[in-house]
Amino acid sequence: MSDPYSTMTAVELAEYARVYGDNDDGSVPMDEISWSYDPSFDVSRLLSIMNGDKWKEWLDDEIEMSIVELEDPDRWTPLLVQDIVEPTVVFDHPDGTLHIWDGWHRCASAVVKRAETMKVVYGVAPGYVPRP
Repeated sequence: MSDPYSTMTAVELAEYARVYGDNDDGSVPMDEISWSYDPSFDVSRLLSIMNGDKWKEWLDDEIEMSIVELEDPDRWTPLLVQDIVEPTVVFDHPDGTLHIWDGWHRCASAVVKRAETMKVVYGVAPGYVPRP
């Protein structure tokens, strides 16, 4: 099965990310961000946002909320056992911080499952060189 995201143009990836643009801090204009698709994004980079224990705690809280408040026990739990198909949207901010624009639950499950890589639509500002 082919990965449809791997054939998207930069413009299409920008449109995919634009849907989630409300999650940015507005410091970099959307039209100045370069978007690419990375099917092998290093999950360990997410540990710059919070450590593994905090990711697990956050996801456990979200799963509990989905069961108790939303009465939807299958809302987030499946992410812990199934492959994640849809890429998250992340932006490497010029100040060196990684911002998740969409896919917090997918990111959390990747960290909790100790996945090495995940699919992302990845944005960088002009002239910015992402940290390894």
